[in-house]
Amino acid sequence: MEGEAGVVETGTLVLDGDPADSIVAVAREQDASLVIVGSRGGGPVHPAVPGGVSRDVIRRTDRPVLVVGDHHRLADDPWRVIAGVDRDNRPDRVTRDAVALAQTLGSTLTLVHVASSAPTTAVLARTAEACAVDPPSRSEEVGWLAPLAEEARASGVDVQTVVREGDVVRELLRAAGEADPCFVVVGGSRRRGAVASAALGSVSSALLASGACPILLASPPR
Repeated sequence: MEGEAGVVETGTLVLDGDPADSIVAVAREQDASLVIVGSRGGGPVHPAVPGGVSRDVIRRTDRPVLVVGDHHRLADDPWRVIAGVDRDNRPDRVTRDAVALAQTLGSTLTLVHVASSAPTTAVLARTAEACAVDPPSRSEEVGWLAPLAEEARASGVDVQTVVREGDVVRELLRAAGEADPCFVVVGGSRRRGAVASAALGSVSSALLASGACPILLASPPR
């Protein structure tokens, strides 16, 4: 909770029982807007891996979870927020959590959509031709971004939209590198009982494994 003059008030709790269940229960009881957990490592040789408790918290909580690596450091430069959005993966949910983070940091927000690669676009065009319909234009593919950005701007956040083409993980990491230091916000499922990569989704898992920057996993649908 934030007190006077921007000072953050902190408190501690000592609980018995399963650590992950206890953290999830406290977050629910206090109606926490964010849960922060740690990870170790990062990169192709030693991928960043959330510890057992962190991994279980991610799977079990219905709150946004910020995963911070042990090598991430606070920067003097202004932080930025990058949100990876996709029309088929609840972009409103990702944008909502990204806006909340940007408001807290007083930072800018960039909504990044990675569109179909050129070969995929060519396949769509050939399929549309065979079906005697017009192929989707690039503006039609990303037209849903504009109202999403306008809704975010209504919250008082400086918002930009970027459309890239290619591999989703690679392009999001490129965007993050260009905006460094930054937080990256992504969606994805959180299925309890599945292996880590399946529980989080391939994009979220790959971004976490890179250890490139702190990753905010948007809250799952309730």
